[in-house]
Amino acid sequence: MLENQIYNTAEMKMTKAQERTVERLIHAIRVSDGADRPDYEFKEIEVSQFKFDTADTNPLVFLRTVVGRKNDKGTLAEVFARIHRNISIGPRGGTHLLNAKRAKSKARGFHRVVYRTTE
Repeated sequence: MLENQIYNTAEMKMTKAQERTVERLIHAIRVSDGADRPDYEFKEIEVSQFKFDTADTNPLVFLRTVVGRKNDKGTLAEVFARIHRNISIGPRGGTHLLNAKRAKSKARGFHRVVYRTTE
């Protein structure tokens, strides 16, 4: 589990695959974007859920992360140097990067979501 759990699994009703994928993604993004280094940090981590209807038992989970340099508030680095990711996670743990620029280049799969940002 995460050191500071940012979501309530009982309230969100995620599948085990979604829980594991969220934890793996946050750890991998921390390493790949440098949030584990002393001069970078997670600015935002948000886990939300979307149900298509009330009978939907396996809804999509969305993970939104923002990584940036420490103490960049009010500088141009706040605007230009932060790494934003919007990721959807399916009921069986499949991932999809939502903020890719072209529809054909949208990254699917764990490795592509982590190591490919919005270029």
